[in-house]
Amino acid sequence: MALIAAAKAPTRSVGGSYGATSLIISPATAAAAGLTPGALVTSVDAGGPAALGGVEVGDIVMTVNGSTVDAAHPFLAKTFNATGGQSSTVSVFRNGARVSVTLAIPSAPG
Repeated sequence: MALIAAAKAPTRSVGGSYGATSLIISPATAAAAGLTPGALVTSVDAGGPAALGGVEVGDIVMTVNGSTVDAAHPFLAKTFNATGGQSSTVSVFRNGARVSVTLAIPSAPG
């Protein structure tokens, strides 16, 4: 996927406590590329919350707990509002279908 390769540029990707990086796909870019707007997952850390929850490279994160993911509300920002020990329901677009996954938010050590 050329789009994923291009998305791995450090200035364009974001990472978070879920162990994944993503690139925001604007509505205009989505329309031009035949994709769904949201956050394109460019990498997933093995054994991290995203991987354990079932998030895959190439997924497009559309919502987190029902809230739309876009440039004004990126996936990363939504994860920082979460409380450790809880979970988040994430809706992704994968292989032409909407898929719901649950990500466990790690509790702070101590």
